[in-house]
Amino acid sequence: MNKNNINKIIFLFFIFLFCLFISLFYNENREIFASGECVVDPTIEIRHAEFPKGKIPIGEAVDEAELLAQKIIDEQEIIFFQIISMRDEALSMREEARLEINEAWRLIDLTSPGTNNSQDCVNNCPDACTSDCRKTTGECCEEECETSGDPPETTCWCVLWWKYCKCQTCEGFPCNFGSITNAYNQIENHSGNIESYYNILKDRPAIISNPKDRISDLTNVQNLLPDDPNRWEILNKLLNSRVKLEECLTGYGSVIQEIKTKMKVLSCETALDKIYLGELNIIGYFEDNITPFPHCYPYYASETALYKQFIEENIQPICETNKDSLECQEAIRSFMNNYFCCEGE
Repeated sequence: MNKNNINKIIFLFFIFLFCLFISLFYNENREIFASGECVVDPTIEIRHAEFPKGKIPIGEAVDEAELLAQKIIDEQEIIFFQIISMRDEALSMREEARLEINEAWRLIDLTSPGTNNSQDCVNNCPDACTSDCRKTTGECCEEECETSGDPPETTCWCVLWWKYCKCQTCEGFPCNFGSITNAYNQIENHSGNIESYYNILKDRPAIISNPKDRISDLTNVQNLLPDDPNRWEILNKLLNSRVKLEECLTGYGSVIQEIKTKMKVLSCETALDKIYLGELNIIGYFEDNITPFPHCYPYYASETALYKQFIEENIQPICETNKDSLECQEAIRSFMNNYFCCEGE
């Protein structure tokens, strides 16, 4: 929903609250119905064909606006969490890449020449040291001349009474193949982790696209699901409520005070209380529909209410026998009352 539309709904909502405040606390004719009777006009309006003239559908409008806002918030949260997940996965990929590079440098260090390498398979296995030892036949150097493999390797030969020994040894460390294998395996592991993160990450744009399109549909009133609120219908109910309140509030406008129609704004619950307690006979909208259950939102859903099926299945069966029961009050706790303009003499 763009910012202008949100501001418009908020503005209309506060206009309603302001008008309602004036009606409840500054209406000079709060006790004007001396006959104990008033009329809620049930005539269907021409300008707003779906609404009875005396009904102010502000409860439906506010509840549906809240539902619309919550649906948009839910989709935005999906986008938010997917973006956070993308960030975390990208950071994990970066860390895996850093570790993979470190292992690659370690592998290079193990297999390349360099003066500072501690386990170098090139520089730390230098050419064999060579020494000649001459011993007489009586001092034959058999022990020193034994061949023991590579390295070290010893070559022996004898000339006349002299025996010569050429001893070849490796003074450095032999090539550490265990470290090489470990470094290579670590590189493979980090590479596999990077691929896994990438496979998860590459699907995120499509996942984000779905809630983005959903928000667009909700705000542009297209491709709506059966339980989706219709933004245009909500605005229509808000505008209708504002006009009704302005017309119903005694003292509104510039007409002469003495000839003003005596009207009172009643909430659904207040109207039902006054009817049940015998304090006020409300003719018209409530006249033939007060039984078997309260005939106003949220106790009863009109055809224009988005929550019609929910109320019929979850509220009416509980509230039709006793609207003041704890079970009924708990059932309607999350819903706002519709209001009515009741005209007296």
